[in-house]
Amino acid sequence: MTSQNYPFAQELITDTEGNIRKVILSFNDYKRLIEAIENQAIYPAKIETQDEMNHNFEQALTEIERDDKNVIIYTDGSCINNPGVGGYGVVLIHGKQRKELSGGFRLTTNNRMEIMAAIVGLRALPAKSVVTLYTDSQYLVNAIMKGWAKKWQSNGWKRNQQEKAKNADLWQELLLLCEQNQVKFIWVRGHSGNRENEYCDRLAFKAAQKDNLPPDLGYKTVPTI
Repeated sequence: MTSQNYPFAQELITDTEGNIRKVILSFNDYKRLIEAIENQAIYPAKIETQDEMNHNFEQALTEIERDDKNVIIYTDGSCINNPGVGGYGVVLIHGKQRKELSGGFRLTTNNRMEIMAAIVGLRALPAKSVVTLYTDSQYLVNAIMKGWAKKWQSNGWKRNQQEKAKNADLWQELLLLCEQNQVKFIWVRGHSGNRENEYCDRLAFKAAQKDNLPPDLGYKTVPTI
């Protein structure tokens, strides 16, 4: 090994905060590094060729572009008397950007507003977004993450041979939105101090109290609790 053949070595490493940084070693440092590895004094680091570094850099750019679309969504639904007047509240967070959405219906159910909140949040995003959606509805989380809604869909929107699946109109749209994006649903306990969840609850409640609310056509057509 000569300094002409190995003027320096470069490697991409990740620091303790997860940031990628480049380390450039002099020939003498590189030599000491190799000797230390051979003597098993340190864990062998991977020394990459220029082609490998270029490839990894392109991969890093791709990941950054994907991260640009990462969005956090908080949702909640509210219904007075259930069934009764209801509303939904949504908070979308993307980096330092924040967006709030809400709406209501004159006659609906709490479960429908929980699903509607998720639909409205995902509708606001471009396709292929990477999303983490937080909700206090176990009904919503389990139906998506455990595959219940897909099973109901494949069974012609029936839970079993006798019982129809409720809220099929909303599940159908939500499943489509989940196919168009990468969505992870996470359950949070309601009214337990989660600031954004409680804020969505207030948005939903206020929306349900507005005048001249539109009808929930899905509920009117297919009564469900």
